[in-house]
Amino acid sequence: MANARERINRTEFALERTEEMLGENIALLIRIRGQRRLIEAAHRLVTIGPPALSARQTTHRS
Repeated sequence: MANARERINRTEFALERTEEMLGENIALLIRIRGQRRLIEAAHRLVTIGPPALSARQTTHRS
């Protein structure tokens, strides 16, 4: 009976730790996705930025 109780306790502990790790992984995934969105947005700005800036500068000089 003591062995069964010990196995149950270990299993419960393992389950709790697994849930903690899952929460940490989800939080990390959310941070990574947010950073990826920032990088993609910056890339889009760099990609479309210079032509728009050049067009604006030529209209102001005229």
